[in-house]
Order: sequence, then C-alpha cells, then structure tokens
Amino acid sequence: MKAKHGCGRIKRAIQKGWRITFIILFGLALSAAAAAFGLDGVWAQDLTEEQTELTSGSRITLEVVRGTSAEEVCAELPGTLPAKDENGESVEVPVTWNAPAPDGTSEMFGEDAYTYYSRYGYGPWTFTASADPAADYSGGPVTAAVSIRDCMEIAGFCGASSDGLLFKFPVPSGYELKLSAISSVDAVMADGGCKKVPISWSGTYEKDVPGTYRISIDVPDGYTGVTSTYAEIVVGDSAS
Repeated sequence: MKAKHGCGRIKRAIQKGWRITFIILFGLALSAAAAAFGLDGVWAQDLTEEQTELTSGSRITLEVVRGTSAEEVCAELPGTLPAKDENGESVEVPVTWNAPAPDGTSEMFGEDAYTYYSRYGYGPWTFTASADPAADYSGGPVTAAVSIRDCMEIAGFCGASSDGLLFKFPVPSGYELKLSAISSVDAVMADGGCKKVPISWSGTYEKDVPGTYRISIDVPDGYTGVTSTYAEIVVGDSAS
C-alpha cells in the first residue's frame, strides 16, 4: 500500500507540474556473505530500512559478472528513485538508466564505454539516470557506479613464454639493474579480465661476471593460480 501511495503522489505532482528534487540515494552494496554463494548474473544486496538512511554523498553501486550486457545492467538498477516534490512530500520518480557514452576508442567499434571496456576491465563505469520527462527535474545527475566482480586467480602473465620467462635483460658487464623499479606486471585473470598485479623480486646476479642469471618474480598472498614467473639477466659476453 505504501508503494501505491507513493506512485499516486508522483503522478499528481507530475500532472500539476511540480518541481521534483531527488533525495539522498541508497547504496546497493555487495556483502561478503553474498559473494560466498558465487551467484551468476547481476546481483546486489537487499537493504534494510535502516541502511537506506545514509549521509550526503551516498551513491548507488552495483557489481556484475563479466559478460553482463549494458541492457541487463540497466534492467537491474532501480526503476524508481526517492524524491521530494515542491511541497516536501516524499515521492518515487520513474527513471531510465543510460550506459556511459562512447569514448574515442569504443566509438570506433560502435559501442558504449561500458560494453567495450568491460570485456577485459573491472571498472567502475558510471551509468546515469534520466527522470521521467513528465517530471520537472532540474537537479544534478543521478548516477550508479557499476563494476565487474573482482578476480584474484591469475591465468597467466602477459608476454610470458610457455616456460614462464617474462623478462630478459641483456646488460653490459658492470651495470647494476634496478629491478625494484618494476613493481607490477600485467596479468590475464581466470575470468578473462586483465589487470596489473603487484610483484616482488628474489635472486641476485654478479654484475661483473658474464653469464645468464635467473631471478624469480612472485605475487603476494591472496592471489591464486599462476603466482610466479621469472626473468633472466644476461651479463656481458653472454648477451650474444
């Protein structure tokens, strides 16, 4: 009954041409418990009444699995948003959602930014709500941050050979290579995404002794799958 009364108020407000102002938005956040179920498709945590009472700056967030279309994202986002009419009455305003506009790259493929970049990225991408045209709304944009569910399983390192060799550094004898300058590498994740993962180096080489030295590259705890690779430092005469 409460929802019906809200719809009636917004209908009357629109008919009378009242100005509509969106109030603080609720957040659709994912819980750790929900993540444990490994659900497929779009999903979000249902909020209790207490959780809707957020401070200014709250925003809608939604996490989806890779391959979820922009249309499916829009369908999962709320179809109405809480608002106040010019008399201060609480109403629900029907909204439609729009995917982020194409940028220079995605436009070449005739796709919006979310559709193009969500194939391999993790986001977030900003979806924007448009109020019912019949409502006189003049406030700021109402947005939702949409991201791809994170993946911590590494399928492989970008550029690694079949035996795991990732880097090969030929250096002149006496040269000291600063490996610590490379603190992350690109990796392909098990869900098909690509991202940078942090790395650490272990091993030494003799800068004045020609030869080929193997240095281990490892990712920190928390990652699974392929968690190590290696580099070769070729000193002096062995570079040829």
